[in-house]
Amino acid sequence: MNQKLLILNLCACVGCASLPPEPLLLWTAPLTNTPDSSIIINHRDESLPQWVEIFYSYGERGIEALSQYRACYAFVCSNRGANKDALQLWSDSFNPSIDFPLMVARRVADRFVEEAETYPDYWYGAFFETAVKTVADAAYSGAAVDSSYWCLKRYPSNYEVYDFLVLVIIEKQLLQTQLLKIFEQIEQIDIPARKEQKSAISSAIRHFFDYF
Repeated sequence: MNQKLLILNLCACVGCASLPPEPLLLWTAPLTNTPDSSIIINHRDESLPQWVEIFYSYGERGIEALSQYRACYAFVCSNRGANKDALQLWSDSFNPSIDFPLMVARRVADRFVEEAETYPDYWYGAFFETAVKTVADAAYSGAAVDSSYWCLKRYPSNYEVYDFLVLVIIEKQLLQTQLLKIFEQIEQIDIPARKEQKSAISSAIRHFFDYF
């Protein structure tokens, strides 16, 4: 499978198990954000939480730089749409045990892509797709919803949409241990790989958490 399609499919699936009937779009946040053309015209409380402000400007890695989250990985899942009540139901019923594995898989796929010098399915061989799928199917301990929030955004076309955010955190050491165990199990499988692919896989895993 083409790696871009694989990543897009994973992102599209995140949270599908708890998706309400009305919202328009469900997405997982990029690690670093680029400004969009919308403006926030309303939000839940009188002032935006710091993690929301940081997320909109710098993405998940920006949240992880905050002092209270430095020992954790931050994952943000968002649901957007016009039906506020349905979105609130989605936020209230968000279940990390269902949605978290695909959130991790999206970041794992991104990380392997960052390390590859060419297309990851060529650079790593079958290991890349196997790893991402295995991570998406795994169960993880320690992930918890830390906070949630909503904003109402307006775009230049005067289109307005509610953006509901759910922040999930997990201790870095705990997630690293679980992912390394998965990678070790995959490496023990007899997956066809050229010598240079095996070297690329070992190098990527060795440096995987340098900028995860």
